[in-house]
Amino acid sequence: YCTSFDLALGAPWRGRERFVVLPRNTEMSDALRSCLDASGATVHLPGDPEYDEAKLVKNKPADIVPSPAAVARVRSVSDVKVAVICAFRLRYEACARAGGHGFDNAAGCSGGVQIDLQDLQEMAGEGSVVTFQAGYTLGQLYYKLYRDHGLTLPGGVESGVGAAGLILGCGRGMLTLIEGLACDSVYE
Repeated sequence: YCTSFDLALGAPWRGRERFVVLPRNTEMSDALRSCLDASGATVHLPGDPEYDEAKLVKNKPADIVPSPAAVARVRSVSDVKVAVICAFRLRYEACARAGGHGFDNAAGCSGGVQIDLQDLQEMAGEGSVVTFQAGYTLGQLYYKLYRDHGLTLPGGVESGVGAAGLILGCGRGMLTLIEGLACDSVYE
C-alpha cells in the first residue's frame, strides 16, 4: 500500500517507529494526496473544486462546519485499507462516513481523513443471513433487503442515515419493541 508515499519519504513502513511527523502544511497535503492516490479512491483536499461538496454532512450543528484534511471516496475494501493506512502513517484521524449523520459530527472528521463509504454497496445472502457493505443508507438497505431477500431488520426511521453507523450504535426504531435493536441482528 502507498508505494509512492514510501518512496517519497525514502523509508519503508515497518511499524510505529517509522512514523515521519510532518507539519500540517503544503508538504503534508502533498504527502497525503500522494498516499491516497495509490488507492482507487477519488480524493478531494481543501482547495480542490469538489472539496466543499464532498465534505458535507447532513446532521451538523450550525456552528460546526467540517473541515477534513482530505475526503477519500472509496470504491472497494482495499481502498478503505489504503485510506486508513495513509491516515495512520501521517498521523491523521480516519473517520468513516456513509449517510453523513452523527450527533457529535464525527462524520465530518475535521482535521482528519474522511472516508466516504457510499459506493460500497455489495450484498449477498442466503436464507435469513445477509451480508452487506457499509455504504448503504438505511432506506437503501431496507429496500434491497426486502426486494432481494424478503427481509427487514429492526432499525431507525430516517432513511438517509448510514446503516452501518446506525447498527453499530444500537439502532432503535419502530420494530425495536418487537424485534429488539438493529445491533441484535448482527451475527459477526
